[in-house]
Amino acid sequence: LYRRVLERMATVPGVEAATLSTGVPLFGGGFSRTTFRDDQDTKDPRNGRLIQVSQVADRYFETLGIPIVRGRAFTPNDRQGAPPVIIINEVLAKQFFPNEEALGRYLQMFNWGSRREIVGIARKTKYNFIGEEDTPFIYVPLEQNYSTQVTVQVRAAGDPDALLGTVRREL
Repeated sequence: LYRRVLERMATVPGVEAATLSTGVPLFGGGFSRTTFRDDQDTKDPRNGRLIQVSQVADRYFETLGIPIVRGRAFTPNDRQGAPPVIIINEVLAKQFFPNEEALGRYLQMFNWGSRREIVGIARKTKYNFIGEEDTPFIYVPLEQNYSTQVTVQVRAAGDPDALLGTVRREL
């Protein structure tokens, strides 16, 4: 269904890009998970930090205009059965890996399966509200972590209000 939704959105005149995610920037960026560096003991949640996480589909970063500053964005190859990967923002990279390279390292989230390789570092952005402090953030490929609660996000070539009815009809 999600692939069909994105294919459908790509055919709508005036849609430059479309994606899906479990969190919407400035409307609640995502849920939080206790997160550990791979070299920490994950049996004790006190060793980790509570970090916001959003599951995102292909073209998320492109659609929302969030640059990947190092590494890569998610690809269609980041799906079920492939090695688990994540993208973190530059705030989290500095906090978890000060004076170290975060790319290629691993993080693990409490009670959420195996460790995940960091394949990209995204520019920091605002997740919950305009005036918030720099917030650490994790992005997980939706194809590796299915969710029944996603939002369609569209970048319009022109007036987004004029496009809204067509997008809703196509959905």
